[in-house]
Amino acid sequence: MSEFGALLTRGQVEAWVAERAEVFRQHSELAARLDDLDRKLEAVRCLLPEDTADALFHPETKKPRAEWSFTELVLDVLAATDRGYTPAELRTLLNDDPEVGQKSRRSHNGVSNALQRLAAKDEVSKLGPRYYLPTTLQRIQSGEIVEQVENEDATSFNARMHAAMEDFGRPFVAKDAHEVAKRHGTLSEDLSEQPTRIYSWLSREVFRGRLLKEGSVYYYPSQRDEALAVARSAPTVTGEVAPSPIENVTDLYGKSR
Repeated sequence: MSEFGALLTRGQVEAWVAERAEVFRQHSELAARLDDLDRKLEAVRCLLPEDTADALFHPETKKPRAEWSFTELVLDVLAATDRGYTPAELRTLLNDDPEVGQKSRRSHNGVSNALQRLAAKDEVSKLGPRYYLPTTLQRIQSGEIVEQVENEDATSFNARMHAAMEDFGRPFVAKDAHEVAKRHGTLSEDLSEQPTRIYSWLSREVFRGRLLKEGSVYYYPSQRDEALAVARSAPTVTGEVAPSPIENVTDLYGKSR
């Protein structure tokens, strides 16, 4: 045993273990409280004019609108690249950029609301799931420039599934995802592969953290409260009795094992 180990007593180790458990408990409670406050504040933000919300939620940015506003930041991002963004892509870009700072952080709904306000004033244009500066969209459609969309572009299965489920707008079970994908034309006509592909996509996105799961109910982080309520109740969002967690995707579609 090392000299350090020889100096330790059982009581000291047990005290550290107990202290760690207490710190972990406090951390979990604080994280849950922080999530709850973020949801409440985002709900309030959506009800306020942008300038009022910025001054209230970010006192350090109490400057004239010309100096800083979230919608101006969105326009700057769109102008800096010859492409469009979905709300999810724009939120990820802003939240992950250390140079932008805390004042730009928004929920998915917060980013969507900002883009919708800009679209209502014709300052951005929407094509499919993405928003563009009108001049950028005109140049893309005329062939003057080629839109540079990284890996997950609008034609990819993953991006189209997320766009479809975000439009669906509420927690869902695997069968919901299957029906929505069929309506949006996301799936191929090979019916034999559809259940497996949907289940693989759900499992992958839960692993990546873009989707969360409670029992058999899948949801986006912003839908947590609604998802927990759905998971505790008997009916699902499709009006069916919520199935137990799926172990074999073929069971969901009534096929024999």
